[in-house]
Amino acid sequence: MSSKAQRSLFDYSVSKRSGSSAKPDVDRKENHESFHNLSSKVDRFNAPRTVNQGKIYYLLQVDYDGDKGKAVCKLYDEETKTILLYEDSTGHKPYFLVDVEPEKVNRLSVIKDRSFDHIELVTKLDPYTKKQIRLTKVVSKDPLAVRRMRDHFPKAYEAHIKYFNNYIYDLGLIPGMPHVVREGTLQVVIPEIQEEEKLSFKSSSIRRTR
Repeated sequence: MSSKAQRSLFDYSVSKRSGSSAKPDVDRKENHESFHNLSSKVDRFNAPRTVNQGKIYYLLQVDYDGDKGKAVCKLYDEETKTILLYEDSTGHKPYFLVDVEPEKVNRLSVIKDRSFDHIELVTKLDPYTKKQIRLTKVVSKDPLAVRRMRDHFPKAYEAHIKYFNNYIYDLGLIPGMPHVVREGTLQVVIPEIQEEEKLSFKSSSIRRTR
């Protein structure tokens, strides 16, 4: 498989610079730790926020900016060896699900909570019965308020998931993989696998099972 198609952010060392004398063969674990340390030290107030449409960036992680009330993605620019911040533009908000009809939810005190935003009727797939079920989506303005608002219900679903994980899953993002901004949305770039590479994988898999 071509190295270009399989690269992720862990294939690059943050110590690399054009013309530098850094060793070309750096252990993958060291790269992983370097990116983790670099990402954790980024100042969310001073990091640049200009992300170019159509350009490839590597997603490091997703945080929540309480002042702006939205998710912020940390992106690594391979060309400039810098980290940029990309603020969510989809309007995604924290939420949890309950098996209570919207009409009944509207009669509960939860709608008077200062962080309550709105409710929606959604359809989900029950993982046990494999059937479609209708649930009420309770949307909040603040992810920290979810733990308080869920107590208004005897049972709440997806109410214990950290917000940044919720955001990553809902938008289909994959930290460590290349992403691109298209039409104001961050989208993962899936590497193309050539037909001969697929055959190579298949043949190697067959040999291992014998």
